Order: sequence, then C-alpha cells, then structure tokens
Amino acid sequence: MSIEDFVVKKEERTEKEEEETEKEIETKEKRTFFPRHRIRKIAKERFGEIKISEEAIDRLNEILVDTLETILAESERFMRHAKRKILKKEDIEASISA
Repeated sequence: MSIEDFVVKKEERTEKEEEETEKEIETKEKRTFFPRHRIRKIAKERFGEIKISEEAIDRLNEILVDTLETILAESERFMRHAKRKILKKEDIEASISA
C-alpha cells in the first residue's frame, strides 16, 4: 500500500464520516416523543398482528406530537385565564372539549 492509496482511503473515510454525521444530525432533528416500540405495542394490542412501516410510525409520531402540542397550548390558555401557574386536569379537559 502506497502513501497515495492511504491518502485516498483517508479522504473516502472522511467523506463517509461526514455523511454519517449528517445522518445523525437529521435523526436528532427528527426527535420523536413516543418510542417506536410503544406505538407498535399499542397497534398490536388494538389490532392484533399488524405490521407498521417505519415511515408510518414516524408519521404517527409527528401527528401525536402535534396533537399534544395543540392540547397543551389550549390548556395553557385556560390555565392563564384562571390566573394559575399550574396546569390542571380541568384545563386539559376543557381544551379537549373546546
């Protein structure tokens, strides 16, 4: 193995490392709230032997997170209206029924 071969392989390795780093960053940006195994477990309990693709689980996770954020934002509005600093069960129930 010559020095040139070593340099070329090192450059290839560096490009691969950069790609892996980019993938890690994308994964971190896609952080989800609900673990995939939990979503699968709920689906299995509800529908029996059902298979769900990774893309479907990711989309379900996005929907769940969006829904949770919406409920919490509305609940916070009820909490502030009541001039409290603690979010209560009643605030959440009111936000769901609103």
